[in-house]
Parts: sequence; C-alpha cells; structure tokens
Amino acid sequence: MKIQNHIVFIILGVTMICCLGCEAGDDQKDVITQIDDEFSINMLETLDSVRQLTLELKSIDLEPCLNSTIDRAIVTQPDKVTILLNGIIPASDCNPGMAPAFSTGNAGLLAPGTYDFEVTIRNTVENTGKLIVKSDQYEINMLTTYGIIIENELMHRIPENTIWGYYAYNDQNLVGNIPSTFINQLEHVTSSINLKEGYYGYFNVNDDNEIELINPPQQLHIGYFSYRFNGTENDLTAILESHRAGPSAGNIELAIFTSNGKIL
Repeated sequence: MKIQNHIVFIILGVTMICCLGCEAGDDQKDVITQIDDEFSINMLETLDSVRQLTLELKSIDLEPCLNSTIDRAIVTQPDKVTILLNGIIPASDCNPGMAPAFSTGNAGLLAPGTYDFEVTIRNTVENTGKLIVKSDQYEINMLTTYGIIIENELMHRIPENTIWGYYAYNDQNLVGNIPSTFINQLEHVTSSINLKEGYYGYFNVNDDNEIELINPPQQLHIGYFSYRFNGTENDLTAILESHRAGPSAGNIELAIFTSNGKIL
C-alpha cells in the first residue's frame, strides 16, 4: 500500500508540474500579445519613369522635436522585404514641438508577385506576413502585428495618364467664376476616369468616384478633380498660367499633379 501511495503522489506531482508549465507558456504568450504599438507603416509609390515602393514609418508616441527620425533599415531580396526598426533618433538640431518621429525607406522596384514581408522591432519582436504586388495594387497581409500598425493594407496604383488636383480659396467674392471656368477648360482637354474606391497613396477615392487629397490645402473652400489626360503638359500649364496671371491670382490656389510625378 505504501508503494502504491508513493506512486500516486509521484503521478500527482508530475501532473501539477505540467500544469504549471502550461500556465507559464500562456503567460509568455500574453506578454507578447500585449506589446504596445510603437510604429506605424504606410505604403506610398514614388511616381517617376520607374515606380518604386516607399514605406513611410512613424512613431506612435509624440516626440518633443518636430524633426525626430527613426533608426531603420529596409532590405529587399528577390522574394522578401524586411523592415528593421531600431528606435527613435533624437534630432541634434531640435525644432521644438510635439510630433511623431518620421522616416521613409525605399523597398525599390518590385516585380508583380508575392514576397515574404517581415518587420522586426529592436531585434527582439518579429512580425511576419506577405506583400502582394500586382500591376494595379500593393497589398500587405500580416500574420502578426506586435508593436506595429499597418495604416493602409491595400494601396491602388495610380493609372498612367492620370491627372488630379484642386482649386482652393477662402473668399468666394474674390474668385468669382474662376473655379468653374478652370474646370471647364480642363474638361476640354481631358476625359473622365473611373477609379476604384480606396487609398492611392496621394489621395483617397470614395464610392462616388470623388478624390480627396491625403494632405489637403488649408483654405476654407476646396474643390478636387481627377481626369484621364493624353495630351502634353504644355496644354495644362497654359490653362494654369492663364488664371495665375489674372487679377484674382492671389485669391485662389490651383494645382495639377500628374501620374509621372510632376506638380504643375
């Protein structure tokens, strides 16, 4: 009987140890999943003769300098893109003010395909996922997001021969019919364009096919537009200059952006 009792005690002891081991594992998992968000990641495509994927990186917490940056590296391999986030770099010539630390990194020219996508924070926290590159969009699908936020998981690529822009002013009485005349002139040299709803890096498109800039002008009244344009930039410049040289030029701001990266 004594031997049997010892065996029972041994079995109970082993069971308790196993249970404690499982609980410790669960605690470790909770620690990992409760990591505070430190950085956000956003996609942007550089518009040029060769389009490349740029990654905008921001700290979640505000820093005491407007020009603080992020110690980061982006490594692009044939089948993989890796982001290494190593912390905040305080500005040596601090421009006082509260703002996120900000840096960009170039992932380069990526051929259509699926890439492994990894984000490592301070060489300790690793996140894995996929970056899917298509002819008309980029998409990030993460399996884990410990310490990071992906601002836009899908970015549409701006079609070739697209123009977009705005007119902006503060006082309707000072600009008269300039906005409507400007748009009518543009419509004579362009055609309509239907863009998918969503994020395009430089602007968003709503379900009514209307755009709104990511970084809008500061005036009280803003009108946006987007068109397909197959002419020469001189045609657009002539329209802009005819209004910029007019008597109300100082009261209205006009801008046209092109899919090859020009600001007219």
